[in-house]
Amino acid sequence: MTECNVFSMEVENGMPRPEISVIIPVYNLSRFIKPCILSVVNQTFKKFEMILVNDGSEDDSGEICEKFSERYANILVIHQMNAGVSEARNAGIRAARGRYIAFLDGDDEIKDNFLEVLYGMLQENRAELACLNWSLGDGASEKTVLLSSQSALDFIWDSNKYQGYVWNKLFLRELIIENKLYFDPEARICEDLEFCVRYIKCSSQAVYKNVCLNIYRSRKDSAMGAYDYVKERNRIAVLERLKSEQTGDCTFNKKLCRELIHSHIRAIFWESRESSQRGRSIAEAHLNAMSGYFSIKLIRGKMKAAYYGVRYFPETILQFYKVLQMIKRKRHLPEETGQEKERV
Repeated sequence: MTECNVFSMEVENGMPRPEISVIIPVYNLSRFIKPCILSVVNQTFKKFEMILVNDGSEDDSGEICEKFSERYANILVIHQMNAGVSEARNAGIRAARGRYIAFLDGDDEIKDNFLEVLYGMLQENRAELACLNWSLGDGASEKTVLLSSQSALDFIWDSNKYQGYVWNKLFLRELIIENKLYFDPEARICEDLEFCVRYIKCSSQAVYKNVCLNIYRSRKDSAMGAYDYVKERNRIAVLERLKSEQTGDCTFNKKLCRELIHSHIRAIFWESRESSQRGRSIAEAHLNAMSGYFSIKLIRGKMKAAYYGVRYFPETILQFYKVLQMIKRKRHLPEETGQEKERV
């Protein structure tokens, strides 16, 4: 059972209800959590509460969070035993009092108008979901695009739109609670994608603006930075669940099948690098698994060449891939963790 201690309970009794609850999971982020918190504190939009969920950190992240909660009345700190980012976010949802919920990663930062822009988009359009772009792409625009639920689902797969992340969006808390839209604690990756898809299916209208107000920090020891075969298999499991819930031949379903096929192909190469099994058996297992939704028309770019290679010459292709990976590792120079990439 998760053991929680809640600090700054005076926030519940002494302040009016916030408009936005900003939920931030924290796990061993002593180097990064302070600038993240300050980026929220310095928001131009002030009607918010910040919920810091210390997920069993073994460094001094929890102490840093507590110091901020002592200084700012609208910061709540929850301490729990380590249970993963999904359970940390779920704890934040249960504690949230705001009309809306924003999720941030504890090693990232946001521009000072992040909440103001998202909040304004929802208020002006009476929508249930506000989305910003996830990176600084081409064609940044202040124009707000109205999206139906189906259009919003289709946008998730577009690489130059908002995608299935939660940290560039603003959600309606009532919709989350009423539909019991919590994060899957078993998922090691793509838990945010699954959450977003199910949330959108429960909503009627979303709004999107092609601007990026996140400052994203890429770390080798993060969930994405430490990508491996197990996580690719986890991604497949999440996508399979979403596929089982999907009906019809809509654009979303086609794009979902494409993502599944791409993920299976990536898994073949990941496992060939990490497993001692013969290449053909690895390939056949994944090719059989995706046979129910496979279509060559859905495969794009290099993935198509990879598919044909593992389909007809698995041992040769996978052995060649192993050699390339060995050469790459020998040439690879050590990289510092915490390398920063700005999405502004």
